[in-house]
This record gives sequence, structure tokens and C-alpha cells, in this order.
Amino acid sequence: MERISRAPKGSAVVFDFDDTLFDPHSVADTAHVGSRAYWNADRRAVPLYRPIVEMCDVLKFAVARGMYIVIITARPDNRATKQTVLHNFKKQRMQIHELHCNPHYPRHMNFKARLRQKLQLSRPIILTIGDQWGDVNEPDGYDWIKLPTKQEPLLVSSLPTAS
Repeated sequence: MERISRAPKGSAVVFDFDDTLFDPHSVADTAHVGSRAYWNADRRAVPLYRPIVEMCDVLKFAVARGMYIVIITARPDNRATKQTVLHNFKKQRMQIHELHCNPHYPRHMNFKARLRQKLQLSRPIILTIGDQWGDVNEPDGYDWIKLPTKQEPLLVSSLPTAS
């Protein structure tokens, strides 16, 4: 939170979606999207996942401090993914400025690192947060937080520790 507090307004904070802001293994509810025309399969239910409250609070704090919120997810770049992410944000009353999905799905091709490099050209990234190394690798002048997973149960960060 201190890193976000010290950053100039308009700086970008980058988050992963799955297992960072929301738990995709815990569907809490569904949201119905599309027109009311069930007959042409336009209306469908998208999953609303259990939020990871601590990380959602970090995102809300960043928004309150005037940061620019970018979500980069490895999910496929399609309408269903975008509806799912946006409705989960809406349900939690969270703001998002940019959403980027994987155009090369199911291959990753290190697209997150390349996308962050491109974003850094137009807006300074101060922090990137995710649960996988691909969410935080190749930092160029910004801090990162790699969240714990079952395989790697320790939180790892480039942020200095308080003494």
C-alpha cells in the first residue's frame, strides 16, 4: 500500500485475474448477460467467483489513490472471458481501466511480459501483482508481488521490507 501511496496519480497497477483477484475454483453466483432472447442463445450465465478480499482491497485502494488499473489475464481473448471479468468487477464494485486477454490462447508465448513492456511506453507501471511468475517476470523499473500458490507457498516481492 505504501508503494501505491507514494506513486504519482495516473500510474498503472497491473493485476492478474485468476487466483489473484478472484478464485476461479469457487463460483459464488452467476450473472445473466445478453438480451432476454434465450431462444437464440444470446443470454447466458457467467460465473461470479469468490473474491480474494485482500487483493480486491489493494485494487480499491489503488483506484482511490488515482491509479490506472490494468488487468492482464491468460484467459482466451473472447466475449465470454470479457463478460466474466467485467461482471465479476461489477459485482464487487471495482473499477477497471484496461482489460487484456491472451490472443494466443492456449499458448502463452510470454505475452504478459511483452504487453507490460508496451504499456510501460505510454504509462508508467509502478506495481504488478499475480500468482504466477509469468505475471511478474521481466520488471523494467516497476515493483512486483508474486502471490503464494500451493506449489510455492511463500509470497515473493521486489518491494523493500520494513525494518
